[in-house]
Amino acid sequence: MIRSGLTVSTIAARNVQSVTCVVPRRGKKKKLDLIPLEGEDAKYFNPTLLSGINEPEYIDLLKPPTPFHQLINIKLMCPDFVYLERFTKFLQKRLPQIGLNVNKYWPLQHLEYKYDLLKHEESIVENSMVLKFYRRVLQLKDTEAYKLPMIIQIIDASKPSGLTYAIAEHSEADEIARYVEDTNLKAMKTELAEAIRDLDFSK
Repeated sequence: MIRSGLTVSTIAARNVQSVTCVVPRRGKKKKLDLIPLEGEDAKYFNPTLLSGINEPEYIDLLKPPTPFHQLINIKLMCPDFVYLERFTKFLQKRLPQIGLNVNKYWPLQHLEYKYDLLKHEESIVENSMVLKFYRRVLQLKDTEAYKLPMIIQIIDASKPSGLTYAIAEHSEADEIARYVEDTNLKAMKTELAEAIRDLDFSK
């Protein structure tokens, strides 16, 4: 029989024939001895107290899989080059801390916009200016869908003024936009084509 003052520890196993109890020793240094309970004492073991006992293994397989995106591009654009570079480095440091995989990072060719200031109630241009917008792309790989709101909240809470962003899945157009066209090579090809055409006409 189990004496008073003793605690019974449960063990997670099927078809358990013996249960272990903790018996403290008397003396200055108390140690815990594990003694199996057998016979009538084993009937006090309650396997239902353990979580996961007698549950079929296929229950875990019935859980729906977490949807994820293979490649996601965070496109940043800002008229201030210094703020854009600092914020991009900030994201490269913080996003891996929440379990995101930063796959690649690349710059894009800047965009130029010309703004004309017209006179009041007239079509005459009073002043004009050219504003450059610098662009950077931060690519994430194998991102769970439930982490996208976290990314948006981090960017909204920490982005500098004037910075705009867009989040979209990676496409073939994004891969083509990475490469800047060589204007010198294009001009040389045009001159070569014109020279070949002139030779054909001379014949």
